[in-house]
Amino acid sequence: MQEEVENRTLTLVVSGTKFTGRLLKAAISKYMAHCKEKKLQKKRSRDAPVTPHGKQTVKQLIGQNQGISNIEITDPSIKEFEKIARKYGVDYAVKKDRSSTPPKYLI
Repeated sequence: MQEEVENRTLTLVVSGTKFTGRLLKAAISKYMAHCKEKKLQKKRSRDAPVTPHGKQTVKQLIGQNQGISNIEITDPSIKEFEKIARKYGVDYAVKKDRSSTPPKYLI
């Protein structure tokens, strides 16, 4: 029992009426190719560039090359806009305009 817990096992199912060395070699090579492909897919998914979504900086937003426009929000609480933007999947950046009193937010 202890030995079974400590050892890793690999179960390979091969169906065939005549079990030969060639059949075993083919089955093992297919399994190894499958493992290699899974490893490559995992690496590709990690290396893929991540596009930011939701709230981000102005520089990141401009870097997406989708065009930008400003909306002025005079409400001192920006939380309502953020909640609605998350709900609809809007990419946005918040810039606070301090030149006026009270300060305005540019989205």
